[in-house]
Amino acid sequence: MQEIRIHPKGPHISRLVYGAWRMLDGGLTEQDIERNIQTCIDLGINWFDHADIYGNYGCEEFFGTVYKKIKSKLPELHFVTKTDIMLFSDKYPSRKVKHYDSSPKHIEESVNNSLRNLGIEKIDILLLHRPDPLLNADETGVCLDQLIETGKVSYVGVSNFTPSQVSLLQSRMKNPLITNQIEISLKKIDPFINGDIDFLYQQKIRPMSWSPLGGGSLMRSVADLQKNASSSEISKHEKAAPSLSQIILDLTEKYHTTENAIALAWLLRHPSGIIPVIGSNSAERIQQMAKSLDIILDREDWFLLYQAALGKEVP
Repeated sequence: MQEIRIHPKGPHISRLVYGAWRMLDGGLTEQDIERNIQTCIDLGINWFDHADIYGNYGCEEFFGTVYKKIKSKLPELHFVTKTDIMLFSDKYPSRKVKHYDSSPKHIEESVNNSLRNLGIEKIDILLLHRPDPLLNADETGVCLDQLIETGKVSYVGVSNFTPSQVSLLQSRMKNPLITNQIEISLKKIDPFINGDIDFLYQQKIRPMSWSPLGGGSLMRSVADLQKNASSSEISKHEKAAPSLSQIILDLTEKYHTTENAIALAWLLRHPSGIIPVIGSNSAERIQQMAKSLDIILDREDWFLLYQAALGKEVP
């Protein structure tokens, strides 16, 4: 699989990253997790995206249980994880409200927990998960730099930050923030319009895309269209004004591929070097998504999808 340098001072990273966000949603067994890890490795995906809170604070530990058992027979894997969201959870019954904590004390505790749960010695990329209104940029910046200096973390970045929030934290740090993981998909095109992507591209920071398939809603829309394809009324409407789902289906025929591969290829086509975080629990769908790397959408096809996502012709 292709690799891409995420930042001029950052590591090379597989062009797709496997995300563990919904790993506990489908009743997966340890054997299922091992299968998915091996599927990723076979495809050249050797970066895995976590967060301390995923699965109500359970995903890192579950993944780590499997990883520790098979680690000796695997090539080197790389880990992204996140910190600073404090869930309103039964795991923390005294907690009164969901909130954020970007204090050095919490970040250090979270890092130590993630290292232990995943069974690793160093986190490759640590992200602040959400912008904290009470962020003390001076204290947090020093903390993140120290985590790199002590060897617990190789690189740091952020997630869901605005350009000004990235700039503020970066102004208080010696080490670069090497990525901003934001929601980008054909169902969430705001970053192409509001300046988020422009800022990252300008700073040579490659964005990571969470929910690159719109949290599954994009593929459900396509599946619904396929189910109703026999309806002459729907078919007539689609011919007059093709929906996003219809255009995706049409392009699967042109490029001889699957719907999710087309949606990911649309992101991969952007010159900022977007890195999609794919989160399927199905080995078959992981394989389908990897085929997106073989597709280069031509410019007009890219704009057909963009126009449909935008809901109107470009100006």
